[in-house]
Amino acid sequence: MKQFFLIPAVLTIMSTHSIEISQQQLEVLQKNTAAIAQQTNLTDIEPLSTVLKNLKSIEENTLLKFNTLKQFSTLKPTSAQRNWVTEQLNSTQTLQMRNPDHPNQLIDVIDISQQAASTLKQWTIADKATTFFDQWMAQNWSWQQFNQHPDNTDFLALENALAQADKLSIDWLFTKLIDEQQLPRSSNRLLFLLFKKLPSSILAEQLWRNETDQFSYQTLQTINTIFDTERAIEQLSYAMNNKHLLSQALLLLAKHYPTDEVAHGLLLNKLQQPNSSWLAAAAISGIKQEAFIDKVKNLAQYSNAPAIQYAHDQLMQGDK
Repeated sequence: MKQFFLIPAVLTIMSTHSIEISQQQLEVLQKNTAAIAQQTNLTDIEPLSTVLKNLKSIEENTLLKFNTLKQFSTLKPTSAQRNWVTEQLNSTQTLQMRNPDHPNQLIDVIDISQQAASTLKQWTIADKATTFFDQWMAQNWSWQQFNQHPDNTDFLALENALAQADKLSIDWLFTKLIDEQQLPRSSNRLLFLLFKKLPSSILAEQLWRNETDQFSYQTLQTINTIFDTERAIEQLSYAMNNKHLLSQALLLLAKHYPTDEVAHGLLLNKLQQPNSSWLAAAAISGIKQEAFIDKVKNLAQYSNAPAIQYAHDQLMQGDK
């Protein structure tokens, strides 16, 4: 019987750390905590602890902690700040709101432990990015070592460091990637990050050869904004050799270069190939350029291939 009454009591105590609030209450809390933050230097742990201790509202205490943790994530931490954030990993304080789509469901909008973990992660990324950058400046870097087992933190740190690097450093990193023969061993995520800083045909072509993923598609979508017309069409033609990128490459070719003669030749060529004919037919159905429409008309006169006839009919409908 003692255990029967003890369990609900424990649950009641724990539940006090999770408080339901409305959107209106959250807005009021944001104003109140912003006013407190303006009056006190909360980046200093001693006054921060004093303010938090003297707050009578648990809701304000929770939100002020949350906002401070977010602010800390952008700073280079002191040992006191790092210790305080680490302590918050054990916090059970949360603020919850009703899910507007499912009113019976409560969702966490403020979670102290979760934000503490996020802040510590941001510090880890920043520290690692600084290490990477310092190694580049000392020309003490190995792509082979980086490529062994990079995790998400490594890539985020790499992106952070690349954002700080100048063109000479980027060129050096690219050359080193080639010299170490690490280009074919690099992940698409790495190639994508380098490509954003150094739009190289070599990097793009390696992406098309690799197994397709989200970074292949993201790179493909930027080709028309990165390269001039000739190089962009060339890269799209290379991307077509990857069966997983073929459809997107055709659509981009038709969308961005509907009047280009080289693009016309590539589209018509794919329209006549069995493994790409229907993809090409779908891609060119929106082209309004008269010279291209005439080419499809001429092709349709000499071929009864279903995809060619479909493309012809679609263009004729759009030409009316």
